[in-house]
Amino acid sequence: MTIKEYLIVAAAIGFMALAVWADAEKNRQWKEFARDHECRKIEEISGATSIGYGIASNGQGGMITTYTPGKTGWACNDGVTYWREE
Repeated sequence: MTIKEYLIVAAAIGFMALAVWADAEKNRQWKEFARDHECRKIEEISGATSIGYGIASNGQGGMITTYTPGKTGWACNDGVTYWREE
């Protein structure tokens, strides 16, 4: 491998590590908020996968798959219901 390829791999690994850290930080902040605002789980909505057919910009037809993640509703003492993706 060349130096350029090593740098690309290192940048990709760094980006993945940053994404994992950011997700963990987001979850930590939510848990702190939920604790401070006495949030309780009130509802869950399952995720869904939809399959359909469409036409691409080049005129070719094809199958389209769409995924909608599940959500959990949390009622908090500030009077707001917060929805979080699973």
